[in-house]
Amino acid sequence: MNSQSTSAGLAFWRLHQRWTKQANRSLNPLGLNTTKAGVLLCIAKLEAGSSPVVQARVSEWTGLDPMVVSNTVRALSEVGLINQVSASHDLRAKVMTLTETGESLIPRIEEALRRANERSWSAEVNETLNGACESVLDEFSDRPAERLASRA
Repeated sequence: MNSQSTSAGLAFWRLHQRWTKQANRSLNPLGLNTTKAGVLLCIAKLEAGSSPVVQARVSEWTGLDPMVVSNTVRALSEVGLINQVSASHDLRAKVMTLTETGESLIPRIEEALRRANERSWSAEVNETLNGACESVLDEFSDRPAERLASRA
């Protein structure tokens, strides 16, 4: 249990749990939690690209289980934050876009998450964490899953 990789993983998990609690507290007045907010932010980011936003892309980008994405998308659609239409290339796939209401929530979500960050750590720690997380995420995206699994 004292190996560096186990300690880093456990520390990250503990940090994630504590930050999620703060973030959910900030997002609650918007009727959201971190999963719903993350999916909305992901859709907003992916909409800026040239490819249609489908659940598989959201799952891949967020790292969420496809069933979690499906349930979250359904819930967001039911409250009018996203629209879904059948994709022309695959009628089983749904192309998602933010509604005006969903789009108007994005700055409020970003502000709520900024407040959660401020309650959780200093600006310097935020900058360090952001850089470290981006580096690790880049490493995941640059390597096939099999190579990452072989490290275990």
